Amino acid sequence: QVNKIARSDNKGVFYLATDAGLAYTTAYLNDSVGSFQKWKMPYGSFPVSNLSEIYTTVAIDPSDSLHVIAGFIMNGKVRGFSVSITGPTGFKLVIPPGISKELKITDISFVSSNLIFATTTGDELDSLGIGGSIWRSTNGGDLWTNVSPSGFSSGNTIAVGYGITDTVIYVGTGSGSIDTGYIWKSTDMGFTWTKVNSGPKCAFDSTIIGLPILDIAVDPRGTDTLYIACGDETEINVDY
Repeated sequence: QVNKIARSDNKGVFYLATDAGLAYTTAYLNDSVGSFQKWKMPYGSFPVSNLSEIYTTVAIDPSDSLHVIAGFIMNGKVRGFSVSITGPTGFKLVIPPGISKELKITDISFVSSNLIFATTTGDELDSLGIGGSIWRSTNGGDLWTNVSPSGFSSGNTIAVGYGITDTVIYVGTGSGSIDTGYIWKSTDMGFTWTKVNSGPKCAFDSTIIGLPILDIAVDPRGTDTLYIACGDETEINVDY
């Protein structure tokens, strides 16, 4: 199963986070290369550097395609990040102290090469009664700090909006089984967060409100217009 696709801005490099490991290719859009050959040398590799654990998400630094961060689950218990600054041959494992062994990393987003955010969620509350968290790194992914606000749970997606004078971080949350969906917003690089809106009503059943927010895109013309995908196991909506 493919859980996340990341590509460089010039579409020359692609990574896939899958249940069988991390995949890499430089021939994703090259129709002259066969489907399986794309993921083998000299074009790519799968699994990358023998990273054959479950990979739940992956992101490429927009400023440096050799800088890649992915979220993994090792042996069904250990959660953490695989970080490389030298492309597919240089990944190292980073396991932040305090990251829950019962949740999974669902999304990673670069604000800059140094400042990165990630979020976690789970199908149920962990042993501490927490359903998810927000993590921040200020040194390119080597160290991570939990910056979750009180009441945060079930993080699904992160988006960054760049304005003329501000940068805004948005996190979408919610789980059909345990949590209502909300949008959280930070205007100070993750030091403080504000819950700004709940997920919309179901388009087919108005009694279902606060749908989980599964993905967010910020209008590139500013930071205040969002496009969201939301739903649960049976319903998917698109709203803005």
